[in-house]
Amino acid sequence: MCRRLKYGLYLTRTLCVWLVYGLFTFESVYAQVGGETTIAISTDRVIDAQNESIVSLALQLSNQAPQGFHGYLRLKEVDGITIVGRDSIPVALDQKSSLYFPIRLSIDRSVPAGNTPVTIQLFDESSKLASSFTSDLIIQSISKVRLLSQPSTQLMTHVGDSIEVSAMIRNEGNNGEVINITASFPNMTGGSSIEQRSLVLSPFQDTVITFRKIITEELLGFEHYAVNIAALYEDGELINNILTTIQNASGSRTYHDPLHQGYSYDSYSPNSISVSSRNIFTQNEAIQINGRGRFQLSQGSLAFNLDSYIYTQNNLNPLLTNTFLNYERKNTGIVLGSINENLETYINGRGVKVYHRNEDETQSFEIGFADKSYNLLGNRNRIGGDNEGYTAFSRVYLHHPNNKKRYTGSLIYDRSDLEQSENFILMNDYAFPVSKDLSASVELGGGLTRLADEGSAYKPALAIGAALNGLVGEYNIGSNNFYSTGYYPGIRRGLLSINERISRRLGKVNLWVGYNYYNYDPKYLKSYFFYNSRSESASLEAGTYFPITNNFSFSIAAKKQADEASIYSPIEMMSSVQRLNSWRFTETLNWRSKNDQHLINFTSENGFGRLKSSGKNQLQIRASFLWNYQAFSVNGYYQQGDFTVREAFGFYDDRQTVRRFNIAPSFQNTFFDNRLRTSLSINFNRDSYTGNNWSLSTNNSYAFSTRFSGFINAYIYDYQGTIYSSSFVNAQTGISYKLPTEQGNKPGKKGNIRLFLFFDNNANGIYDDGDIPASERIVTIGDVTFVSQSDGTVIYKKVPYGTYDIDIPSSNWYASTPEKINLCTKEFLLNIPLQETGKVTGSFKYNYDQRTSEEINDQISGLRVWLIDKDGNRISALSNTDGEFTLFAPIGEYTLQVDDSSLPNNVYTDFKAQDIRISKEKSLTVPTIELKVKQKKIEVKRFSS
Repeated sequence: MCRRLKYGLYLTRTLCVWLVYGLFTFESVYAQVGGETTIAISTDRVIDAQNESIVSLALQLSNQAPQGFHGYLRLKEVDGITIVGRDSIPVALDQKSSLYFPIRLSIDRSVPAGNTPVTIQLFDESSKLASSFTSDLIIQSISKVRLLSQPSTQLMTHVGDSIEVSAMIRNEGNNGEVINITASFPNMTGGSSIEQRSLVLSPFQDTVITFRKIITEELLGFEHYAVNIAALYEDGELINNILTTIQNASGSRTYHDPLHQGYSYDSYSPNSISVSSRNIFTQNEAIQINGRGRFQLSQGSLAFNLDSYIYTQNNLNPLLTNTFLNYERKNTGIVLGSINENLETYINGRGVKVYHRNEDETQSFEIGFADKSYNLLGNRNRIGGDNEGYTAFSRVYLHHPNNKKRYTGSLIYDRSDLEQSENFILMNDYAFPVSKDLSASVELGGGLTRLADEGSAYKPALAIGAALNGLVGEYNIGSNNFYSTGYYPGIRRGLLSINERISRRLGKVNLWVGYNYYNYDPKYLKSYFFYNSRSESASLEAGTYFPITNNFSFSIAAKKQADEASIYSPIEMMSSVQRLNSWRFTETLNWRSKNDQHLINFTSENGFGRLKSSGKNQLQIRASFLWNYQAFSVNGYYQQGDFTVREAFGFYDDRQTVRRFNIAPSFQNTFFDNRLRTSLSINFNRDSYTGNNWSLSTNNSYAFSTRFSGFINAYIYDYQGTIYSSSFVNAQTGISYKLPTEQGNKPGKKGNIRLFLFFDNNANGIYDDGDIPASERIVTIGDVTFVSQSDGTVIYKKVPYGTYDIDIPSSNWYASTPEKINLCTKEFLLNIPLQETGKVTGSFKYNYDQRTSEEINDQISGLRVWLIDKDGNRISALSNTDGEFTLFAPIGEYTLQVDDSSLPNNVYTDFKAQDIRISKEKSLTVPTIELKVKQKKIEVKRFSS
């Protein structure tokens, strides 16, 4: 009881203290807000705005006090936000009254995205705070970064110098951004080296980023190249990219055909030859020689390809495959050697082909002949010997780029000793547009076939196909169909193929449905097989694909498939038709990291199948995955269950359902400035039917120079099967040499242009005592830029005969050169004296009355003035956008005049030719040249009585 009484007294005492304290505080706050005056201010709680905009607000001011109020409004200071007009706004309120007051806020571009509190304050006449109201200013997020190029062309002249490639990156958005920037430089091995930088840009900040590259001897081997600089957001989304051209301006170079754009470095040429040894120290040891190239001749061009094996440990014939010579002149050519064509029948053998095409390759015709010996030296090492038949063929191609129509036709005569058949095949393929976004094609052909040695009658055959692909409204359709009769002698023999697919995108989601039918039932004049190869399958599939994030996507599809085939049983010595029905789902996941360093792909196909012969359901699982991180990658595969009829009846014993597992890690990278390229891969397979096998392969190449490289490759294989086992090791080592590229060659006679530049200190035009070579001077021959060497020379080698412009920009020294040079000899020599110059400046301006003058284009740039010496030689200059011009000329006397032909229509000048003297002590400024305009013609009508 006592304890309760004490607790009650304690609680009562505490409440009294808080009550007194609360009253005191209330009086204090009330006084701060204005004593006996009650003022309220309000506006929108949330303000939506954009950077660099004006926001209008309506303030409600309320005075509930018995007396009036006088004061002013002010915005509590926030960076980037101000009241339009003035810092403070006077306010007067009557007692017991309300007022709506409009204000406008200026939102600067520096205000960050997101929520910024904005407080409007009301002060009385004594600057005492009377009331305030806080709104939330919401600035919508804007990501806008731009990559801008700095000087777009740079010159490289000497080994050891540094190239600086710069770009400006500007954040015009209101978010801080993490930006990744890459620059791609070429390297000596024909690829590219990537340099990367990362930086953080505050809103509305810009900065210049510079990549530096030391000019090596190999890099100076480029005629010109482009450095590609790309900028990406942190999530990997591309902002944009720019190109900076690096021009070789060294003083001694070889001519490169300007029609060949891009890189002209020999490492990019396909012209090469390599020699290697394979299967070292084994019975199958061989020397392998590979080469290819194309070269310009004085008349036409010659291309070659060489693939050869020379066996060192046995008496096997050398193997010469895919080896040919191709000579072409004026768009007509002939190929001798291996002929490989993929027409309605495969053509691979020894023979000849002649072709012709027009200049833009929209029309072509070819005719050829080839036997069926894939080895140019004969197939004597193969069962059946050399004679296996031959093929003659012709093909025509017509393309009309304007109306997008295309026709391809082929006629083939084929004689096959293996099948003992003689065949004719004709095929026509016509493609045409149906609409802007929809195209179609039709195939129509046929054939004749008969037994070659028995004089039997020909059996006719038909082949027909149709395709339709493109957009119809919002739907993307694809229809590809083909049918041929059983005796059609082409590679698509006895085939019925129907492939239909339709898809549509709804926002970021893609939906599709597809149907595929395949029936293969070829017929032969003679039976070459002890089983029937007939097979049939049909599937219906529907699915969807959608991105979950910028880096993560998912797709799922449902599929119904029926598979039927004729299966031969070696036990029963007969064939039977078997059928497998399957129902499956397929799921695919794709993910990549924001910095593109990681990549993961996972695909799973799962369901069940039912064999007609057993009537039992069987689980089907098939999954594959890929993981990649920089130079490392891992591929994997797993299967359980039979996915086709032939797979289900591949073995005739009581073993369990097929299970397959595969894993293949690999590594590939470059070292030592991309000189060393290496790759290593391991592959392991486990199959419940066939057994286990694993392999290891490695490929390593090292570039000793721009042309010469060596390589060492190795392959190890081991198989442990249920019936037999095997293993072998294959090692290969060799060298590769880059042949000269055709880009430096052009048909016709060629010569060398040699220029010698010197400072002509005594101005006599002759290199004598007191004169010195002029180094580091820019010279342009044709469209190619040079910088003179330390001895004053510029050497341009193997230049086709012809006329070339020559130009040397003048500054402190003037070069007197002809406008053009004519190269018609093996050696063209020209000495170019550089004489000290003086400087002449001037300007143009208009002086006319617009009311009475003809209408003109008041152009003030590109107006020409001449300096003419006593011999009639002319030096010209053009005015800039401000109408100003500058001339550099050797010291002496000249006549200055305006080129009237450069003036706009209806514009003239009263400026008369003036004699001037140029000296090196000081520049000469001529009086401003006034431009006048012709007067309008005004017709005056007179009236008389």
